[in-house]
Amino acid sequence: MSSTIGLDLSELYSLFCVLVAGGRALEQGRVAMSPADLMAFFQRLSPARLILGVGGQSPWVCRLAKEQDLDVNVANPRRVRLITRNDRKNDRTDAELSARLGRVDAQLLSPVTHRSVEHQSGLAVRRARDVVVASRTVQINHLRGAIKSFGHRLPVSSCRPDPRSAPSNDRSGTTRFTRRSHFVSRPSG
Repeated sequence: MSSTIGLDLSELYSLFCVLVAGGRALEQGRVAMSPADLMAFFQRLSPARLILGVGGQSPWVCRLAKEQDLDVNVANPRRVRLITRNDRKNDRTDAELSARLGRVDAQLLSPVTHRSVEHQSGLAVRRARDVVVASRTVQINHLRGAIKSFGHRLPVSSCRPDPRSAPSNDRSGTTRFTRRSHFVSRPSG
């Protein structure tokens, strides 16, 4: 490796530190967090070793860097006290410390391996579904409580809504219900 790059990921811009042989800092700065800007940055510095911390954006940045033939190491910052408990902690020093540790021995960073794109996609779909189901549950419970305070009860529903009872719009633009009754009027007792 001709150089080691420490990259501290952020939302809009990430700070970096490039170290060359002997540990001398060749360049420090920031790069925009867009695929085009990062690709140009990686191409300019390839071949190199890239050290970045695990986070929400690290999977796609890692894949992009590997496409540009960089040796990528994703650090687990929770396991690296030198970074997490640094008295001078900021993005610039995090990038420099990552580069220095990665230059000496990448295993000091307790590297992690990201999931494949396919696995990450499947997990994202599953988590999205969980959010939708939880949201639906909260909404149904709210409606049951609100309607109950007026002395009415909602019918018991299953986890799969009956498409025949869903509201639909007629040609006049008004909402109508396809079932006779959606609210069961019962005196509260």
